[in-house]
Amino acid sequence: MSYESGLITPSTTSDSSRGRRAEASSTGSSSRGFFGISCTKYRVGAPPLRPLPITTVRDTAHLPLDAAHLPIFARFDSEFKERAEAILALNSIVYPECECDFVTRCVPGEIWTAEPTILIIAEWTQESPNTWMRVVGELKAWIDDRLHESGFEGRNVAVEMIARQLTRRKRIAPVLNKPDLERDWPSILDSVYRILESFDQTRSRMTSISLFRLGFSVVREVNPITVYISVDYDCRESTWPPVIRAIETYIQGTIHDLHVHMEHNLPQNWAFPLLLPTVNDQEARYPDEELRLMIEGDYQATVDMGAEIGPSRYITRDDGKQCNPGYGTLGCYVEIKTKQKQQWAKFGLTNYHVVRSALEGYRFKSKVPKALDDPPQGSDLWRSDRDGFSPTAREPRYPMEHPSRICHNYTVDQVQCRVAFLQAEGPASQTMAKATAQQLNRKIAFFDENRQHLGRIWAGSGWGRRTPQNNRLDWALIEVEGNRLGRNALPGCETWCEQYDAGLLPALVGRTGFLKPRTKMSAKDAVPGTNAYKVGARTGATAGYISHYQSRIRLKQDSYMNATVSDEWVFMGHPPLAVTMFRPFANHGDSGAVVYNSQGSVLGLLFAGQKPQQYHPEAFSYITRIEDVFKDIIDSSGGDITDIRIAMS
Repeated sequence: MSYESGLITPSTTSDSSRGRRAEASSTGSSSRGFFGISCTKYRVGAPPLRPLPITTVRDTAHLPLDAAHLPIFARFDSEFKERAEAILALNSIVYPECECDFVTRCVPGEIWTAEPTILIIAEWTQESPNTWMRVVGELKAWIDDRLHESGFEGRNVAVEMIARQLTRRKRIAPVLNKPDLERDWPSILDSVYRILESFDQTRSRMTSISLFRLGFSVVREVNPITVYISVDYDCRESTWPPVIRAIETYIQGTIHDLHVHMEHNLPQNWAFPLLLPTVNDQEARYPDEELRLMIEGDYQATVDMGAEIGPSRYITRDDGKQCNPGYGTLGCYVEIKTKQKQQWAKFGLTNYHVVRSALEGYRFKSKVPKALDDPPQGSDLWRSDRDGFSPTAREPRYPMEHPSRICHNYTVDQVQCRVAFLQAEGPASQTMAKATAQQLNRKIAFFDENRQHLGRIWAGSGWGRRTPQNNRLDWALIEVEGNRLGRNALPGCETWCEQYDAGLLPALVGRTGFLKPRTKMSAKDAVPGTNAYKVGARTGATAGYISHYQSRIRLKQDSYMNATVSDEWVFMGHPPLAVTMFRPFANHGDSGAVVYNSQGSVLGLLFAGQKPQQYHPEAFSYITRIEDVFKDIIDSSGGDITDIRIAMS
């Protein structure tokens, strides 16, 4: 949940609090004993609610429900829904004002949190808190008693009522043509941050402060200009109202018409998360196309900009189980001169956090799914996080690979399934089955012969570095093997024309395009609303806007270092031609991609992003200006690097 002026937005979750339930507002009783009922604005549930977002899943076949839970759906689906509708009717809540269904609710991406739930969607009114708590309490008690008398003791079915407002999608857009607001935003940003820090409940809890248009209208440009504030999940939402009022009072004293919106949310690095190594596991199989793990055709020797890359090793959890490392994007190739080598030498540019899991000291918890552990003090990773590492550092130069092993593992599994299917189809499919099997053998041989080896990490920023303007620095250089060096080739006309209208097409479309080796263009100097582009391993080629309103963010990943907040440049995605094709400007797996303008001049290095709740599939992204990245590469080398540029193709 959130409190705001003008919008309604649910909370999101974090690794530490995804299963944490709200405090009970009251209690009920059944044959099972007492149970808690929680009531927040727009939502009531028993047992007490888990924080949003919660995904509704109607097909239980692929969920990890134990055998005792599955018969409940078949036996009680109609009965539970009929009872719910009867209780709702007695409280003057009837269709079409409400909808009722027996579903499974789980945390997005964490199917092990699946919970059978009677879900009721209804209109929220001033009377809803009392009425809904009465409905939920009565229905929960009846369900518990019914399960008990039917021999399902110990089985739990949750009851949740949620306002229809929380099911509507929101949309964002950059703020354009507001020179006075652009001038005043740095001061507003500082003031909002100071207010948050002045309250005990929000001190050091802010995770981002941003400015953009945010609302429900599909015409994004008419949605209200909103100061978007996100806080971490240890910040109790019941304590937010006085904070919101203080911020709104301050905003009302300015000349600007701004809304204020606050929610639980976290900025996230856009590297692809760790997954289990065996693709037969449900976690790694789900979902397919969205993860973009499949590699069609033969693996290529050379690696161009935008390719997925990953560490050349598995990660061992603290319980001994192996996990696939994540992957990121090879942003582009750069050329460097050093004191020892005055000739230009070619390196791959990506984010430090993309290569971080290659270093000794990277650890993965087993008790908290998908949660990273702090590196041991004195490990290579611990030192690199704090100080970075230069070409002259004593730390080992850890290897990177392409294809990444998570993509390779998934691809091999899928091609094996294809071969088996074709072989079972009969004589007419045997030629195709043979060709597919031969391609599978070539893919496996590629790894068996170590041809996936891309190169070794040569230098990296670590996590503690900032520019003089307090922008985060997150970069790494990979010394790529000569036979794998690719090009800074930009996507052609077909790639762009199938997604966007003509007004968004880069000037380079229609001819072979490459990134420019030198540029005086900067994200800071670009006109707000200027089109920008990127090629990422997860979302491919996408177009977006440049925003001139920096966000202040705090990343969870480097919190163990007591890292400070930073101010970051924001990019937002353009809607493509078809709504069904809608995808973000960037997503997990796109970390390390470079952002460039329509002429092929690089503007910055993408490293993180954020997804407001109830939002369309897109998200907004954070970048570091390329001139700041290049300057830090030179400065951090101790004088060894003398010059750097985008590589010539």
